[in-house]
Amino acid sequence: ELLLMNEQRKWIFEMKFALAEDAVNIVEMTIKVLEHYINLVDKAAAGVEKTDLSFERSSTLVKRCIK
Repeated sequence: ELLLMNEQRKWIFEMKFALAEDAVNIVEMTIKVLEHYINLVDKAAAGVEKTDLSFERSSTLVKRCIK
């Protein structure tokens, strides 16, 4: 009976350790996914700024030509 209790304790400890390790892996994967989306948003924002600047330049040029 003592041997059975020790085995059960060992099994419970191993399960807790495995669950904790899984939780850490999930957090790490979530961080990587968030970093990926932040990078995409940064690239999209840079593209919008670039497009906006190009539009402003061409708009200014058109206004000068119309005068």
